[in-house]
Amino acid sequence: MQLIARVAESIADGDIVNVQIRRYRQWQLSQTSSLASCILPASLLHGPREILEQGERIFNRFGGWLGKNSTRSKNMRLMDDLHVHILASHESSSGRDTIRLEYLTLLLKKLTEPIEVNSSNCLKSDRSSCN
Repeated sequence: MQLIARVAESIADGDIVNVQIRRYRQWQLSQTSSLASCILPASLLHGPREILEQGERIFNRFGGWLGKNSTRSKNMRLMDDLHVHILASHESSSGRDTIRLEYLTLLLKKLTEPIEVNSSNCLKSDRSSCN
């Protein structure tokens, strides 16, 4: 309860500073306002950062997670799009998991094999014919 009281007090202090910024146009206090109303309450409620491994660097891993989550979301959107196209063509009524596990490996092979063959032929022959 003491932490919650300290957080509430910090947010109230941030509101007071925010009034000073808005009413009296004291923009130099904006960093103090953000510290009091956002950063301090978050750090008080979260506590110290956990170290998962011995010797681990203490950096925020949120950026890495955000990138991985973005890539995962993009792949899910592409998978949904492919699933809709397959269902619309009436060629198959397979689910997303079946498409991912069975069809995508074959599709990857069929799409990349001509590129690999063409590039290996270009390496063996005259490069001017590869453009």
